[in-house]
Amino acid sequence: MSEGATIKCPSCKTEFKLTEKLAAPIVEAAKERFREHLNRERAKLAERETKVQEDLLRLDQDRASLDGLVEARLVQERTRIAEDEARKAQSKIGPSSLKVPV
Repeated sequence: MSEGATIKCPSCKTEFKLTEKLAAPIVEAAKERFREHLNRERAKLAERETKVQEDLLRLDQDRASLDGLVEARLVQERTRIAEDEARKAQSKIGPSSLKVPV
């Protein structure tokens, strides 16, 4: 504290020299309010971090599920295309060439 710091009583208007001893409870109360505020902010941040991690996990799961769906669809389409091409080839060759000679 500075040497000339004083505080004036709002009721009686008496001035008191502000010493470390007088200021200590005020400073400690301010520190405690700051600690409480800091702890609340840290808790909020931890909640947000948890939510972000959950969202990232959900996104990874959705991506894996989507990859599986795409792969299944590709297999279906490849099979369908192969069957279509086989039918086209069969129709070009004609049914007579499939008969086994006796």
